[in-house]
Amino acid sequence: MLIAVAQAPRDPDVLKKAAALTGMVLADLSRRLMGVMPRVLLPAAPAERADELVTRLEALGFVAFACDAGTVPCDDDRLLVRGME
Repeated sequence: MLIAVAQAPRDPDVLKKAAALTGMVLADLSRRLMGVMPRVLLPAAPAERADELVTRLEALGFVAFACDAGTVPCDDDRLLVRGME
């Protein structure tokens, strides 16, 4: 499962708690949250912990969600248009 964040708090203490929760180093967590949201926080979270992690991140003030990366369409599922007449 991947866990993505649509909104993250800026409080350094909250970010430290989120890093501890996810088992990440604070610098890595901060780097993954940089840029335009949503951002993938954990690309391979254990499926049995994904809901718990999302719930706990939300309790810290994050807007987070989990999804099964296997259900996301890939390039093999897309129709690639090479030209139009």
